[in-house]
Amino acid sequence: DYGAYFVIDQIVKKIKLIPKLKSVLKSSNSHITTETAIKYILFMVYHQMTNPASKLSMYENADNTAIAKILEIDTAIDLQTMYRSLEVLEENFEQIEKVLLDIATEDYGEDKQKLFYDITSSYFEGHKLTIAQYGYSRDKRRDKTQIVIGLVTTEKGFPIKCDVHRGNTVDKTTVAKVVETLTNEYKIEKIIFVGDRGMLTASNVKEITRLKQKYVMAIPRRWTKKYLKEIDINPEKMNKTNTRDLYSIEVNSDKLEGKDKLLLCLNTRKRKDDTDYRNAQIKKVSNDFKKLNNPRTRIKTKDDLIKKSAVIKKRRKEGKYFDFEIVEDKTNSLGFSVKYKINEEKLEEDRRLDGTFVIQTNTTDLKSDELLKVYKNLSQVENEFKIIKNDLGLRPMHHYKEERVKGHVYLTVLSSFILNAIDFTLKKNKVGLTAQKALTELDKIKLGSFKLPNGDKRSKLTEISKKQNKILRALKIKKIM
Repeated sequence: DYGAYFVIDQIVKKIKLIPKLKSVLKSSNSHITTETAIKYILFMVYHQMTNPASKLSMYENADNTAIAKILEIDTAIDLQTMYRSLEVLEENFEQIEKVLLDIATEDYGEDKQKLFYDITSSYFEGHKLTIAQYGYSRDKRRDKTQIVIGLVTTEKGFPIKCDVHRGNTVDKTTVAKVVETLTNEYKIEKIIFVGDRGMLTASNVKEITRLKQKYVMAIPRRWTKKYLKEIDINPEKMNKTNTRDLYSIEVNSDKLEGKDKLLLCLNTRKRKDDTDYRNAQIKKVSNDFKKLNNPRTRIKTKDDLIKKSAVIKKRRKEGKYFDFEIVEDKTNSLGFSVKYKINEEKLEEDRRLDGTFVIQTNTTDLKSDELLKVYKNLSQVENEFKIIKNDLGLRPMHHYKEERVKGHVYLTVLSSFILNAIDFTLKKNKVGLTAQKALTELDKIKLGSFKLPNGDKRSKLTEISKKQNKILRALKIKKIM
């Protein structure tokens, strides 16, 4: 395998990543030099970007790729050196992050004042790691211990900071430290910190304000009812945005401090979807209650009926709209039945908020459309998490040393950054392919080695297709060997 690895290496050279890594990396392990660690880190990154696998698989597959040849690793790939390189990566990643921020701003024109933050979790195979704890699992794997990962990206999705936390860490507790680090260690004087509704707390707002920074965050759903209690949510009284079916209006609230403001947003298409979905779920709950009064039911006692009715209320969240009581009923063979009804007041309270979300901010520089655009760009972080988890092999994690687990996470972040660099250039040149699809196409370019009868050795590439040539031209790569 040659084509994809050669192109990745060319991108790494274009952004001068290797000399920049050499300037900040230090190895405290006497068994591995900085230069060796960098080559092995890149060896794993290149492999991770095209063929995510365990470190053992990378080691076993090393002879089937041209990565070692491209990186000029003269000796045979060593598994223990790979693990030690992960530890060097973990040891130096805070310095590497600053390098990544410089590359994103200087080479790709990213605005370091607009930074986006989100958090995810990733389950862990095994139980020997202290930071692997049980917690809220976004992977729907409550049976597994996990780690929590916080990621900061630029507006176009370049990852520039990553923190690994214990698996039971709560989202909102990580915000203040991230903003403080960006302000004091990264020396960014003005930041617009963009986070999702799980991040917004009074203490986080207070800390961001203390650091004289700006924020844009969606408010938690439970706060929405309080802030919008007296507001008429009507698209005809709101401003049409540049996005189809989306309306917005600024909302005044005496419950906010200082110059903070709220932007109420309504997606009319989602409003209909939310309402239709709730109605369907309410019908299911109603049918479940109805079945309890069926003469063929196995219920024998009043206590059984009370318990089963309570289970129905809890089984679906729409059960909260129902009130029930057990009443005497001579028409029922049991002598009693469950009487249920919908609490219309509680239902209407939620129905009026269908399709809405509310953004809270302390910035006065952004108009409503700009504010909405900034918040919606938060999806770039979610997309980064999908790439890191699904395309770059973050899961499963088999390491048992904390340094190596963190190193493995940082490896996927570094891989994602280079993918973004490729993606940026492809979009700029209107190729119409994502970085992953381009690399898959380039991976078809193979390097063959031949030994001639006279003993001479020759190397030759497989034929390069028009599609592959188009990608190479877009990336400004003239020679591939």
